[in-house]
Amino acid sequence: MKALKVAVFALAIVLAASISASALAVIDNMDDGGAYGAGTEMKDIIEGTGAVSKKASGGTIVLERTLDPPIDISEYRGIGYARLHLYIESVADMSDTPGQLELTSSGRCDVEETSWNISKSMLKDGWNTLYLSFESPGENAADLARINYVRVYIHITGENKVMLDELVVGTEDELGITAAGVETSEAVKLPSEVYGEGGAAAAALAAINAEATEQQAETSSDDVSGPKQNADTAQASTDTPKNLPAVAVLAAACCAVAAIAVYFIAKQRRK
Repeated sequence: MKALKVAVFALAIVLAASISASALAVIDNMDDGGAYGAGTEMKDIIEGTGAVSKKASGGTIVLERTLDPPIDISEYRGIGYARLHLYIESVADMSDTPGQLELTSSGRCDVEETSWNISKSMLKDGWNTLYLSFESPGENAADLARINYVRVYIHITGENKVMLDELVVGTEDELGITAAGVETSEAVKLPSEVYGEGGAAAAALAAINAEATEQQAETSSDDVSGPKQNADTAQASTDTPKNLPAVAVLAAACCAVAAIAVYFIAKQRRK
């Protein structure tokens, strides 16, 4: 009887885990590297039968594919996480410039895009599991009801290898995590961090806008001190005319006294 209870309990756990796992929206299990123009790793993988794999000695490792039919993840808009298993052979040979995970509904990069930065500070050598929050993606313009393109790219400074395994979307409960227990992606803060079509132009525009904002702030500061100085000068100018009548009256009185004194002295001498 005890053995039966244990078996039933174990079955319940398995069923609960299966229900939880089935609730996740699978964007791509990433078992086939061919779809990404890359190799397929069969060993040292996280899930399924394979993982997408690509090596390079410098520049940018780009892994991208279109999805047909599109995937509907609109129920996770503003909530939940995209979970990606990412392998990096050497974090030391990554650029300080962040890479990205991009999801689009345009069938290509940088158009109708929802994306997150992937920086080297988030990674360690080997496999990493990233939880990228749908509450604050860097770009958020994709139609989540029809995601049909995915791209991951990492900038490297030396010989390196990147692997991807299973990209899914789920809530905290479905993924078995808590928000405080995961390191989420950094948001895209500057256009200079967005690479692809128009990236360089956006970065230049951001630099121009930043300089213009700084100059405007300096001008505003000068304008604040300027009126005060003008007010002080105006006050000084106003004070000076106010004193002139009093000085004139005093001078006239002195002259009158002097004249009277001269008159009486002269009169006394004539006597």
